[in-house]
Amino acid sequence: MNYKVVRLQNGEDLLTELVSENRDFYRVRNPWLLSRIPTGVKPSEAYLAFSEWIPYTHEKDFSIAKKDVLIVTSCKKEIVDFYNQHRKSTRLNSSHGTTSRM
Repeated sequence: MNYKVVRLQNGEDLLTELVSENRDFYRVRNPWLLSRIPTGVKPSEAYLAFSEWIPYTHEKDFSIAKKDVLIVTSCKKEIVDFYNQHRKSTRLNSSHGTTSRM
């Protein structure tokens, strides 16, 4: 699968599967919002929080206008592995978010 981090113009970071793109839109699947939460111990130490991007729908695929995207980049393997593990567990537990120390 083609996993990407998508930084939106509003500052949100999404970890998502990039399904396709055309001239004006990215088509993404299962986007999760990434949030960095400082631990307060060291400036470089933080938790990485995952939450459903739009938790109010059962939709899995979304179109995001390219004009609303700042950058699309690859993601570290360990974060993708955690994302996949978390997505599997949320399907079983109906949870809508989690955190992990990174």
